[in-house]
Amino acid sequence: MRVGGEPLLPAGAPAARQGGTGRKDLLKSLLEIASALTSKEDLPGVLGTITRELSLLVPIDQASIALLEEGAQQFSVRLTYSRGETLFPTEGKQVPLSLDNPLGFCVLNKRPLWRNDVAADLRFRHDPAGAEMRSEMVVPLQIHDRVLGTLNLASTSERAFTAADFEILQRCGQLAAVAVENSHLYRQTRELSLIDSLTGIYNHRHFQFLLGVEVGRAERYSRTMALLMIDVDNFKRVNDTLGHPIGDQVLRGVARILGEGVRRSDVLARYGGEEFAVILQETNYQAARSVAEKLCQGVEAKASFPDGRNGQVRVTVSIGLAFYPSDAADEAALRSRADSALYRAKEAGKNRVSL
Repeated sequence: MRVGGEPLLPAGAPAARQGGTGRKDLLKSLLEIASALTSKEDLPGVLGTITRELSLLVPIDQASIALLEEGAQQFSVRLTYSRGETLFPTEGKQVPLSLDNPLGFCVLNKRPLWRNDVAADLRFRHDPAGAEMRSEMVVPLQIHDRVLGTLNLASTSERAFTAADFEILQRCGQLAAVAVENSHLYRQTRELSLIDSLTGIYNHRHFQFLLGVEVGRAERYSRTMALLMIDVDNFKRVNDTLGHPIGDQVLRGVARILGEGVRRSDVLARYGGEEFAVILQETNYQAARSVAEKLCQGVEAKASFPDGRNGQVRVTVSIGLAFYPSDAADEAALRSRADSALYRAKEAGKNRVSL
């Protein structure tokens, strides 16, 4: 419930504790957090600073930060602090986004939650803080109307928190929300520089970087790897007869089919135009040849798309395959060998794999 936009305080909640946090301590902690926000520290580092400073300002036995997972109806608890222990990550611990736990209640209602007698509050069937906690404060990490997660404090003592503690938590929650939002924006900007906007896979520039990394790794550890250069057969005819929107649809579809046929550890990229590339890490000849054949067959079987004229357009791919170090001693030579193999596949009739 809100009164004048502010959450109601628990009955009998003291405004402040005797000998509690002074303005100097609060200012110092806020400056520490602000410094972390403007540094090059990653998100866990900034959130860790916020959680540590809170533990110095407020008498807590536990603090945690939970972030909403994109597209999922659950939180991921990212960091947890327990009294007497160091801050530690808790990746993998999930909490449902529902009204039967304090975190979900806080986010779905977009307002803070303060419970000074947890045992007497029967609203929640589940509490991530644990059964031993007796006081709890939860604030939403909110930017405008978007809630990104929650900042959570708990104590094993009843009526452990004051109105001053609650105000501190809200201020830190605002700063934590800025940190999370900045991290999201940074990730989106970084992805835009790495990802091909049409197909959603790596772009040419990032492929070149990753190829250098993987050749260097193979050289350092005396391992083998393979490079596939892939070209969509007769793609110019698709563009010329059906138009570029249909051609774009074909490229997106081929990228999706290729992505389904490679391992998560492999690298799939759009090389340019209708060409794609795949880096197969730590792969021998038989395995790489098998992957290339399956990709070729997969596109032939699945690449059928609406042509905009009540029909379907079908495409195939040709694939050139080269190995490091047996075919080439460096990344430039490896690319050249794979390109030559692709040319041979085209010359031999297309829709095939060539070495």
